[in-house]
Formats: sequence, C-alpha cells, structure tokens
Amino acid sequence: MHRFFSEIDNTFKHALHLPLNKEKYIIFSDFHLGKRKSRDDFLKNSEFMMKVLTEYYYPRGYILVLNGDVEELQKNSIDTVLKRWKDLYAVFTLFAEDNRLFKIVGNHDYRLYTRNFTDSVNSRLYDGLVLDYQGNSIFIFHGHQASRYSGHLNKMIGIILRYLAKPLGIKNIVRDYGNIKVHKTEERVYLYSQKKGLVSIIGHTHRPLFESFSDIDIILFTIERLLRDYLGAGKRERLRLEHEISDNRKHLRRILAYDSMEGAIGSIYNQEMIIPVIFNSGCVIGPKGATGIEIENDSIALVRWYSTSQKEKYYSQVNDQIFNFSKSSVYRKVLKQDSLEYIFTRIRLLTK
Repeated sequence: MHRFFSEIDNTFKHALHLPLNKEKYIIFSDFHLGKRKSRDDFLKNSEFMMKVLTEYYYPRGYILVLNGDVEELQKNSIDTVLKRWKDLYAVFTLFAEDNRLFKIVGNHDYRLYTRNFTDSVNSRLYDGLVLDYQGNSIFIFHGHQASRYSGHLNKMIGIILRYLAKPLGIKNIVRDYGNIKVHKTEERVYLYSQKKGLVSIIGHTHRPLFESFSDIDIILFTIERLLRDYLGAGKRERLRLEHEISDNRKHLRRILAYDSMEGAIGSIYNQEMIIPVIFNSGCVIGPKGATGIEIENDSIALVRWYSTSQKEKYYSQVNDQIFNFSKSSVYRKVLKQDSLEYIFTRIRLLTK
C-alpha cells in the first residue's frame, strides 16, 4: 500500500494548483480515441458528445478537464489519432484558445510525454490538477497511480494490447462493479484521500462514483428518499412519486441485468462510516452514455449524457432534461449533486 500512497502523493505534489472561485468545470475522462473505425471505443458516443461539448459546455463558459486516457496510444500512434479525429480536436482547441482546457495524462496516453507538441491542446500536459476551495483541496488525477497499470507493467500491457488485443478486435471495457482490481484501485485512492482530508476525482476504472458511492448506491438512496417523501405527500404528489419510484426501480433492474451485479450492490468499502472523499467521472465510452463531473456555484454533480437510442434501450425516466442539438436530441440526467461546503464539512468531522 505504501508504494501506491507514494505514487499518488508524488502526483499531488507536482500537480498544478488553481483557486476555485466562480469558475465552472466539467471533467470527462477515458475517450480512448483510436482509428475512428468500428473498433474505436469512442465512436458510438462521438456524435452526441461533440454536440454536448460545443453546444452546451462551451457556450456556458465551462473549463474542460480531460482527465486521462483521451488517446488510445497503446494500440495506435498519436499521428493516426490526430488525423482521424480532427473535428474533435477542433472542439478541444476551442476550449484551449480560451484558456479553458486542462489535459491530464493517463496510462493509455502516457506516450504523449515522449514528444514535443506545438498545438494548443497537447502542448501543455499535466499529471494532476488541484483546485483550492476555501482552504480545501480537490485533487483531479487519472487514477492509474493507485493501480498496477503504471511503469514497466503499463509498457507490457501496451505491447499486449497493440499486438494481441488490437488484431483480435478486443475493446476497452466499462468494468463491472464486481471487478476486484477496480475495487482495489478505488480503495487506495479512498484511503489516501481520507488520510489527507481532501476530495479526489479520478477516472481510469470507468466506474462513476459520487461521494464514494456507486450509481447503484445512489439509485437506492434516491428510492429511499422518495419513499420518505411519499409518506407526507398529498394525493396528486403521491401519484408523481409512485411514477418516479417505479422508474428508478426499472432503471436499477436494467443496470443489474446488464452488469450481472446481483452480488455486489453494497458499498465497496468495508468501513463503518463512508467518507465522501472519492469521486469518479466514469467514462465517455459507456454503452449507456457518457458520464462526467461538474463543479459549479460551490456544488459538485455527477451527470450522465445519452442519446435517443440509448434512452429507448436503457432508460424510462421522463424527467431527464432534453436538449435539441443540431436537429438531434440529447438527454442529460443529474445522478447526484451536493454542496462542496457540506462535503468538506463531513470530511472534516468524520476524519477527526
């Protein structure tokens, strides 16, 4: 465990520190950009994600943080990726030219450090970013520092991916919730963040987390809250709550059925009291859409974006926001939101 603490702490010490005042941030990770062919992980969500960036986050003044594994350089060359995804890099350039882009390096795009870039997107790369909020730290880093996918092992995995996985068409996966390696990585980040009394926002595992809980935990808590609201509600309000409870139950069943998760619903940390120190932006290559972390107006939120076809397959909620971007519909759902003051108060009081 000491080696992982040292790796994470070294990233923290060398991270870029920025004050968090009225700025708005959106954090996305794990694009795994490839050759833009059928085996490219990002391809299926690329159309709506580019619209989300250009027609939602850019005009609203958000700072874009790309939190690692943007390029899939363990299977492809950077020149190929840049050539095939010119339109996406043009979107990144919009943010960069407004000084609203921070690009953090992960284990799949670590080879970016071997070249000197002159473009506005890749000329400034970071291992981590720290937002200083009222004397507290929000530490943004990819997360591979807490796993075994670094150093010589990462190079070995790169060779396997390029010469075995790539020819066989094996894609990067959205890991299920029972994955032991995922849990170990998250646990190491959790214990480090708890010890330091800070909030960590990672990617890497492709698994969305909010306040140290998974989206399954969030749905369970939402159902519990709705049931409590139901008791004091009037007849009309009860009808609305019944529909919302039913929708959340259907959503939960779909997640469980898809991820074969029946045995792993509970919290991933075997602790008496869960401290809200680890968040995960998830990934933008999920079959059920793209997830990210928003920071705005002294609050933090885990959001999911998805297309019309994904809604028809996975979602039944009628209350999700719908945006008509360039003649196509895209949905946005806030999975969980909380104030930063409340989160850091909980961390301070629960880690004493």
